[in-house]
Amino acid sequence: MKASFRATVFVAVVAFASALGMNAANAASSSYAYYLNGHDVASGGITGPPPVVFSSDDRADGHSALTEWLVGSTWKKCWDHDGSSSSSATAFCASGIGSKTNIKYKVCIGEYSTRHVISCDLTDTYHWDLG
Repeated sequence: MKASFRATVFVAVVAFASALGMNAANAASSSYAYYLNGHDVASGGITGPPPVVFSSDDRADGHSALTEWLVGSTWKKCWDHDGSSSSSATAFCASGIGSKTNIKYKVCIGEYSTRHVISCDLTDTYHWDLG
């Protein structure tokens, strides 16, 4: 499931990049899947340029997926609240991230209706070096 998700996200990212007029050959990305109790429940990361955060709900468990990323001292959130079987399987969010910077992000699950974050995987740091 993890490999098929990555292939699906890669296709979605390339399509998104093309829609923005970006050259997919110049795109960069960092992503990972969040496993909880042995199940792939959510995935997320950063792609671009320009840097765009994405989140995907990978399991029909009644929760939403989100990716949190740090801008200054504030954790921003990109929610995928359409469910794991939705045709819009991945949410894309403007990041507010500049070029040539280290980006801290984490993949989480939560309740979109209350914006309550239930749990997150480890925080990852990715060096963004594309303008």
